[in-house]
Amino acid sequence: MKNILIYTLLLTIFSSCEVEQGTSKLGNILEGKHELRRFKTVTEEGQRWSASYFIIAGGGSGGTYKNTKASFSWKMNTGEYAISELELGKIRVKIDSTVTTPYVIFNWQRCPQSHPLGTYFIHYVNYMVICCKEEDYPININITDL
Repeated sequence: MKNILIYTLLLTIFSSCEVEQGTSKLGNILEGKHELRRFKTVTEEGQRWSASYFIIAGGGSGGTYKNTKASFSWKMNTGEYAISELELGKIRVKIDSTVTTPYVIFNWQRCPQSHPLGTYFIHYVNYMVICCKEEDYPININITDL
């Protein structure tokens, strides 16, 4: 009985999301090439602390965090421009000398629920590829920062 429950749970998890090829409403928005208008990286820094106690004993923990995201404007298939955010680790760059205007391509997962575009980017966009010329992505290696 325990094995059947585990098997059913795993089957549900693995079948709930799959790589999408453009069949949903959001998939129709994300598929294809999208003109890139603006691109900016933003780093959030802060501290998280928590503490608890019981009568006379207690404890606490915490630390600092640093989260870097990219904020960008891209043209949707509807002709409208959207402003979205994506973690920096989910962004790839492809250098192509034939590109006249930088564009992006998304890779995403399909899930049966309908979400706002921002939520979809957080949870279901696997990565984004920025296609641009060499001049748009100059080499800037600083060995001391490695």
